[in-house]
Amino acid sequence: MNPVEEKYSVPTAVSMVIGCVIGSGVFFKAESISRITGGSTLSGVIAWCIGGVIMLVCLLMFAVFSLEYGSEGGIIGYAQKTVGKTFAYYSGWFMAAIYYPSLVSVLSWLSARYTLLFFGSSDSSGGLCMLLSCLYLILSFIQNALFPKFAGRFQIATTAIKLVPLALMITGGIFRGISSGVLCQNLSAVSTAPSQTGNVFSAVVASAFAYEGWIAATSIGTELKNSRKNLAPSLIIGGGCVMLVYVLYFLGISGAVSSETLVNYSSGGIRMAFNAVLGSTAGAFLTAFVAVSCLGALNGMIFGGGRAMYNLSILEKSTSLKLFSKIDSQSSTPLASFCAGLFFSVIWLFFYYGSQISDTSIFFGYSFDSSELPVISIYSFYIPMFFMFIKKHHHEKPFTNLILPSCAICACIFMIISAIWAHGIDFFNYMLSFISIMLFGCLFKRGNVNND
Repeated sequence: MNPVEEKYSVPTAVSMVIGCVIGSGVFFKAESISRITGGSTLSGVIAWCIGGVIMLVCLLMFAVFSLEYGSEGGIIGYAQKTVGKTFAYYSGWFMAAIYYPSLVSVLSWLSARYTLLFFGSSDSSGGLCMLLSCLYLILSFIQNALFPKFAGRFQIATTAIKLVPLALMITGGIFRGISSGVLCQNLSAVSTAPSQTGNVFSAVVASAFAYEGWIAATSIGTELKNSRKNLAPSLIIGGGCVMLVYVLYFLGISGAVSSETLVNYSSGGIRMAFNAVLGSTAGAFLTAFVAVSCLGALNGMIFGGGRAMYNLSILEKSTSLKLFSKIDSQSSTPLASFCAGLFFSVIWLFFYYGSQISDTSIFFGYSFDSSELPVISIYSFYIPMFFMFIKKHHHEKPFTNLILPSCAICACIFMIISAIWAHGIDFFNYMLSFISIMLFGCLFKRGNVNND
């Protein structure tokens, strides 16, 4: 096998990190964080910073994995090399059946929500919004499965587009907020929420959705020039830039409108912020940019989620998974794997609508936020990987092989505890679904044809 060419410089690597992480979550979760913190801009900024630091620590830990083990296989490959094949299988099954489809379903709904917001409708729970969500979901899977080259070009275009509303809100919102005094007023505002500390924890959990995508950024290690020297600085600078952009964007919308507006009007408050900075016409077009950025994030998530069952079949080589290992000769994509991803995503979209969006509970009170808890639960898979890495390599390099993974373990535990604090009984509802789905994954593990 020919070695991969080391072709990326540090600036290119930094750009790739930023492109992988920044997505629709910053628009979606900025509303949630304002609401959770009771309009306290300062608490929101603290939450964004804590979430960013946790991302940076875990990002660096996966960079260490990339340098130690190479970048092939992603999280499944690292799970196999640190803990073992069985753990890797269940990590892969989690990614295929829970992690990717739950996020894909939320992103399809977000894309529809901001599309309708562009046309003046704030109805995010109606039939039209859900119909459009399903349409975006199906078309995005078709695009990635049958036209992968076009999907790649679409991803590049949306990466550039999604930076436009961020840049305009950062500059215009902060300038407007300083000149009008609104930003200072919001920074000094007292939270209307009952528990300030607890709500910061809840806001950190909400920020996790916006920071997702950083795992993909760690795969650049083998293609980076002098990677052992340049990978860590690239990830730190790129991750730091993402955190800075998110904090500045949050300050931008806090400078454009009052905290009460953001808390009381949710997505309508974000549109009011854009309108305040750019005027109603330009603000409406910026909402369209947000919708396109959501579609780009959906496309990128399907790129990985559609191949999840294929990656699992390559690892396990089970007769039950053999179908998903086949590659279509025309599109050069694993069509069966994409069909499985679409199936899982439709189920998760139906659940998200019934438990979080619909005005009436479809599931008789059984609910949890599938935009946050699957993201948090992935940290529970990181902990054994980091622990086993320490056990195997702690004697070699004290900082990267002992101190850094120890900090990463603490960060993961913090996120899990914060999720329990933030979601309460909903966390245990999620755990019931999580355990049931993971047990169902046992069925596909039987009947190995080759355990090499």
